[in-house]
Amino acid sequence: MKYKLSKQALDNAKLNIQEMKEHKIKLESFPFKLHIEPTQKCNLDCKMCWDKRRRSKKEIDMKLYKKIEKELFPYMSEVNFFLIGEPLLAKNLYEMISVVENYSFLPKIFTNATVYSEKLFRKMIELGFFLNISMDSATKEKFEEIRKGASYEKFVENIKKIKKLA
Repeated sequence: MKYKLSKQALDNAKLNIQEMKEHKIKLESFPFKLHIEPTQKCNLDCKMCWDKRRRSKKEIDMKLYKKIEKELFPYMSEVNFFLIGEPLLAKNLYEMISVVENYSFLPKIFTNATVYSEKLFRKMIELGFFLNISMDSATKEKFEEIRKGASYEKFVENIKKIKKLA
């Protein structure tokens, strides 16, 4: 899928960049990139995770999500559906990503690919998501040492399933 930003999103991005160049303190523009954290849940205990102690089981409130969608999505060039947790664990992720078809931004998601949902991946592929899969080692031993709780075999199997869908 090729992305063609709406006039509103393009004008906003241009204005935002111009305001940054001018070092304006008060901006008229909206940000043009947005990160949304669908959930703080994570199914792994990775060595390098800096947020283990603060992580909770919280998910974004859907009222808040709908407010963000209504007020910000029309101005966005890019929306990232990830931050700290594993986004595929969010119970409302399908509902959240389904609205992407109403906008012209580039949707992105990062996953550890240890969770697989054919329904979710089909929808992401249909909507043209940029999918980034996190991988820290190509060997089973090192992969499972770094990503505690992960199965290397399941990870590889899930990538193959995703590839078949695409």
